[in-house]
Amino acid sequence: MGSELVIVARTDALGAKMLDTNIDPVDHPWILGVADPKHPNVTMTFVEAGAAEIKKKFTGVRGENLVKLWNEKAVEMSLTEAHQYAQSLGFDFYFDWEVPRTSEGYYMVKGSVEFCARRGREYLKYGDMLWMETP
Repeated sequence: MGSELVIVARTDALGAKMLDTNIDPVDHPWILGVADPKHPNVTMTFVEAGAAEIKKKFTGVRGENLVKLWNEKAVEMSLTEAHQYAQSLGFDFYFDWEVPRTSEGYYMVKGSVEFCARRGREYLKYGDMLWMETP
């Protein structure tokens, strides 16, 4: 490669349970929050919260198509972008990721292979190789 330096990036988001910040929009779709203030112990991602709201507001084929479209696109968005996108589709949703934060201030996350892959695509903008630590 013409260089003695190789940058190896690692993502271990599969086992991740917490993040210390919500500053990176890449992480937003996996941060857990409350979608119903009447049930603060029930957490989900904003992608799940949006899909649940679509199912409440729309029925039949239109609802199914909106859920599919939402799930495909919202996972690539920040929370702010997702709210704007939801409004363009004709609905809105409540989501508060501050409620389930730990007493130390950590945000809870839903780790998954998709989360690892999304973070990995970002890491490869700066690294030469990538690996994902798995259990």
